Amino acid sequence: SLPGEELISPDSPLALLLGALVAEVFPGHGGFLDAAVYDATGISQTRGLRKTSLRLVWPGVVVDSDRAARLRDLLVHRVTCSVEEGGPIAELEAKLCDLSSANQWYSVFSDAPYAGKSSVRMPLSDRVSPLPLRAPERRPLVPVGVLRFAFGGEGKMKVEWLCRQADLDDAEWVKIGCLRQSADAQLTEWSVPSWPGNQPIAPGNSRGRVKVRTAGGSDGGGGLRLKAANRTPAPERAGQLLTVDRRLSGAPDQFCDKMEQHLGKATVEPDGAFVWKQPGGDARIIMHPEDKRVKVVGRPNQVRSLVVIVAPYTEAQAGLGPSGYQQPQHQQGLGPMPNGRLPSAAFAPDAALDADAYGTSDPHALGPQDLADRGTSRIAQQLRKATQGFDAEGQGELGLQEGDIICVTHDPEGDNAGSADRWVYGSNEATGACGWFPLTHTLPFDETSQPQSA
Repeated sequence: SLPGEELISPDSPLALLLGALVAEVFPGHGGFLDAAVYDATGISQTRGLRKTSLRLVWPGVVVDSDRAARLRDLLVHRVTCSVEEGGPIAELEAKLCDLSSANQWYSVFSDAPYAGKSSVRMPLSDRVSPLPLRAPERRPLVPVGVLRFAFGGEGKMKVEWLCRQADLDDAEWVKIGCLRQSADAQLTEWSVPSWPGNQPIAPGNSRGRVKVRTAGGSDGGGGLRLKAANRTPAPERAGQLLTVDRRLSGAPDQFCDKMEQHLGKATVEPDGAFVWKQPGGDARIIMHPEDKRVKVVGRPNQVRSLVVIVAPYTEAQAGLGPSGYQQPQHQQGLGPMPNGRLPSAAFAPDAALDADAYGTSDPHALGPQDLADRGTSRIAQQLRKATQGFDAEGQGELGLQEGDIICVTHDPEGDNAGSADRWVYGSNEATGACGWFPLTHTLPFDETSQPQSA
C-alpha cells in the first residue's frame, strides 16, 4: 500500500485537485478551507490485505448524504479526466493499479458511509472485524493533521499544514472529526455540480445499490434504487478471510530464519513488518518485530497450513471468552477505555451483568438444574442444545456435536431482533471450549429437554 501522506499532503497532486474542487462547489469559503486528515492504515481482516485508509473532514462544510454523494461523483469524474490528460494524477493511478487492479477511482473514493449501510467510526476508534471474528483490527482512526487550503486571486491556491497530531489533544481531534450535525443544521451553500453527461458514477462499496441522483443533488426524497443484475451472494459463510493472532516465543531474527526455510525471503513493509506469502496463494504470515506480534491471514484451509508452520515458534494469543478479555502486554495504538476495557471488549459479555443475573461471577458454576429453578429467565434462554453437528473451519469457531449443551455468552445481534440465521458466541458446558457457532444448529435447552408425546 502507499503511505498516507503520498496521497494527501500539501504537495500531493490529489490534495491539490481535491482542494480546488471543494472550493469550486462551495464558493462561500471566505478565502480558505480546512480539512482534518485521519489515517487508519493497516491490515484489513475482511480482505487480508494491507489497506491505506484516509478520512478527510471539512469542518467548515455541512452537507447531507445526497450532497456528499454528489460531490464524490464529481470528484471521481475530475480525477478520471485528469488521468486522461496525463501528468501527476496519471502517475498516481499507475502506482495504485500496480498494487492492485481493484484500485479504481470509484472504489478508492468510497461512498459506503452515505450510499450504503456502513456506520462511520469516531476518530481514535478502532475497527472491529465482522463475525465470526469480532476482534480489533488495530488500525484506529489516528489524526495526521489539519490541512489549510488558502485561495488567492487568479485561481491561485496555497496548501500547508495548519497543525499536526501532537499540536492538539485527543478531545480536540474527536471534536473536529465528529460528523454528526443537529437536525436543524443549515447546509452550506453550494454551486450544484455538473459535468458532461451528468451520469452517476459506478458505485464504490454501496453493496449493489445504486442511487440515481438528479442534477440538484437529490434523489427526490426516495429516488429510484436499482439492484445490480449479477449480485449473487457468495455461498461461503461469514469470515471468508481469517486472521489468527499469535506472539513470538523467541527472537524475531530467529523467526525470520525459520520462515525463510519454509516460504523464502520476506518482503519488508514500510511500517517495518515482515511478510511471507504462501506460494501460489494469497495467504500470508506477517511479523511485527517491535512487539513480537505475528498474524496469519488467509482462507480457513490456508490459515490452518500456515499455523502449522508458525506454531513451533509462537504462542497463542488470549481470545474473547466468558472469562473476560485479557489485554495483550504489547498492545499497539490506543490504550483501554475509561472502564479499562479495550474497544473490542465492548462485544464481550460483562462479568458484572453475569454476576447480577446468576448471583455468582461464574455462570459456568451453575448447572442445568440451577438454571431450571430460575424459570424462563434471560440466562436460562442462553443454554442451548446442538441439534446437528458443525465442523469448525477457522480459528475462533466452536465445533458442535449433536447433543452438546452450549452456554451462549455473547449474542451481538440478538438485542436488535437479529435474524435466526446468525452467529453467536458460547462455550461447551462439557469441555469448556469457546467460539462462534451458527445459532440455527441449536435449540433452547428447555425445549429440547421436554418429553415427547406418543
